[in-house]
Amino acid sequence: MIKFTHIEQLNNVLKKMRKCPPDGPVTFSGTVKLHGTNAGVAFLKDGVKFQSRTRYITPEDDNYGFAAFATDKLYALELFARYTRALHTLPEDAEVILFGEWIGPGINKGCVIHTFPLRQFVIFSAVHVLGEDEYVALPALPHWEPNSKSRQIFSVTTAQAYTITIDPLSEASRMQARDKLAELTLQVEDECPWGKLFGLSGIGEGIVWVPTGEHSGKTEWYFKTKGNKHKGKAEKVHIPVDVEAVASARAFADEMVDEARLEQGLEALKEQGLVLEMRSLGPYLKWVGGDVQREGADKLEASGLTWKKAAKYVSIKAKEHFLVQLRGVDG
Repeated sequence: MIKFTHIEQLNNVLKKMRKCPPDGPVTFSGTVKLHGTNAGVAFLKDGVKFQSRTRYITPEDDNYGFAAFATDKLYALELFARYTRALHTLPEDAEVILFGEWIGPGINKGCVIHTFPLRQFVIFSAVHVLGEDEYVALPALPHWEPNSKSRQIFSVTTAQAYTITIDPLSEASRMQARDKLAELTLQVEDECPWGKLFGLSGIGEGIVWVPTGEHSGKTEWYFKTKGNKHKGKAEKVHIPVDVEAVASARAFADEMVDEARLEQGLEALKEQGLVLEMRSLGPYLKWVGGDVQREGADKLEASGLTWKKAAKYVSIKAKEHFLVQLRGVDG
């Protein structure tokens, strides 16, 4: 199964860009980040398959009802697949996967989209499958909705889009970008553009940024900027560019293992088809640890810490949260 790429933090992307610098500044396009669960519809030679972030799903073994929804709306999804092929001049039988966010009531919490009366599939990207584990990433579909409001299927570009240009080799450009990214992300956090499309006002999560032009399709340069209000916190968004050292392994764990990440780990269990029980503790700790190690790599490097030292405290915090949630389920 081809999974949608992990979206990095800005620091990690800038580090990659400086190691293999582009010829000049790179322009990124930003679309509203929707706090739901990742979903995909794969149009393959051996049939249509539905997927969560980590596995294939069916109406009988589902992830928040997405496979049942996609089965019912398959004709509309086929129209999007045809449009994707035509837009990128692909053969009519080309294998493509539509990736999007399955959002709405009961899927995550903290944003205005969670108050929608109906769930929606919002397509944000696609890939052209060339072979096993080989594919070409395609940019988000332009605004195109053939009667899709009645079908609850949309392109993410229906809402307002943003643009920013960053020269990864210029400190001034990086600092200017940080300020602009923070400004735009706060705007989305204060008033979600996706909610506004449907006449609702409230908190948004943030923005996803992808390179455009000659760099389009470089998924390793995708990054996200998020606010804190959807986590129940009021602090202003911070878009770091230069990393400060973390004083200790315990401080690193306290900073990186917050409530939102712990809850996201529980959502990841559901995406894998696992339930909240003791046998799921191992997969939960593995997910939280992997997510922290990936997104906190720059902080570890700057502080001189090793992952082996930090992992102990990360696991302790994650295990405590898991056991509290488990006791709640057991009553």
